[in-house]
Formats: sequence, structure tokens, C-alpha cells
Amino acid sequence: MFFWQDLGKLAWKFLKAIIIFAGIFFFLLIGYFRPDMYVKNIFQDLRNLKLARASFEEKNQKIINEIKELKKQKEILEKQDDILKWRVNNLEKRIEIEELRTEELKKEEKQKEEEEENSTSPK
Repeated sequence: MFFWQDLGKLAWKFLKAIIIFAGIFFFLLIGYFRPDMYVKNIFQDLRNLKLARASFEEKNQKIINEIKELKKQKEILEKQDDILKWRVNNLEKRIEIEELRTEELKKEEKQKEEEEENSTSPK
């Protein structure tokens, strides 16, 4: 009776050893034929992800800097636009003043001509 129990325990241990060996062999085969599933490649993928993230952050920072620079340029252009509007407004006022002066000068010339005509014409 003890012999059969010992034999059963021994068979169970042998079966466990075969299962463990088959599992190790299976994972080695997976690593050989499908290296993307191998543990070493997982770490390589993590490194690649870190590099990709660093590259993404670098590009993101460049874009942020470009946006800041464009905002500064926008502010400068708005100030220049305000200055140009002010200049245009001043020029329009000058034109109006000059037009009024020319009208007054024309009126004065007409009055002088009329006075000359009146003074030269006999009454």
C-alpha cells in the first residue's frame, strides 16, 4: 500500500516537473518565433514610448513657443494698426482743414474781384 502511495506522489512530482518544463519550453518558443511577445521587447517598447513622449513634449514646447511669439507679434501689429489709424485720422482732419482754407481763400478772391469790379466800374 505504501508503495502505491509513494509511486503516486512520485508520479505527481514528475507530472509537475513535466508541466513546468513544458511551460518554460513554450515561452522560449514564443520568444524565439514571436520576439514581440518576449519580455525583453516589452522593455524596449517602454524605452521607445519614453523617447516618443520626450519627442512629443519637445514638439509641444516648440508649438507653445511659436504661439507665444505669434501673440507678441499680434500685439505689436495691433499697436501699429492703432498708430496708423491715428495717423489716418489726423491726415483726414488736415485735409478737411485745408479744404476749408481753400474755400475761404476762394471766397476772399471772389470778394476781392467783386470789389475791384465795383471800384473800377463807374456809378
